[in-house]
Amino acid sequence: MTDERRYDDEEVSRLLARAAQRAEQAEQEREQQGEPKAIVPAGLTLAQVQEIASSVGIPADAVQHAAASVARGDLVPTTVRMAFGIPYGVARQIEVPRMLTDVEWDRVVIRLRETFVAEGRSTREGSIRQWRNGNLRVMLEPTATGSRIRMSTVRGDANIRTQLGLGALALSGTTAAIFSFTPGLTARNWGGVVMIGVMGAAMLVRNVLALPRWAKTRAQQMEALSAEVGEIVEGRG
Repeated sequence: MTDERRYDDEEVSRLLARAAQRAEQAEQEREQQGEPKAIVPAGLTLAQVQEIASSVGIPADAVQHAAASVARGDLVPTTVRMAFGIPYGVARQIEVPRMLTDVEWDRVVIRLRETFVAEGRSTREGSIRQWRNGNLRVMLEPTATGSRIRMSTVRGDANIRTQLGLGALALSGTTAAIFSFTPGLTARNWGGVVMIGVMGAAMLVRNVLALPRWAKTRAQQMEALSAEVGEIVEGRG
């Protein structure tokens, strides 16, 4: 059994930070002395990452799968479209290192139907394939290095409802300001103003409460589908 010094996670972090700082200082000293700057390729190759991982007990295939997920774009956040601070659309794309076969695309469609609980409609135009259900659209398209799956959906009524709600509140506020300088108005006149304001507020509250949950659910579904596509491509799903 060796008595070689071992470092815990925090010590490794500090050690690497100190080593990087020292390397940067050494590079600056060489530049000040007029020595040519060393040209070193940025980053690490997959083989180098696997070698480092193996030294801490992480299998090479686990690193390979992680690298594939990075290439798919799993670390890229899902895009959430906003209007007046309220989400109304969600989109995500998956990069695939090759074109999907017909069978693989059919399996993706099956996953889509199961995830969104919708039959949808599949179409094909040349090498471009699409599955659509209402405003939810998933498209497979070729790229220079393989293929890409684009997923997007919007709540078609969300933006309209937000604009109508804001408009109703603005109308109610403007009318109330005018009425405040108009003598002889009855409760019935004011009742209409209040009703318009209440309707506008109700539309906004509905969006504020419902749409963030909807957007979060759709984002989670799309992220799960990204991982499932990876399993299909790798022959594990």
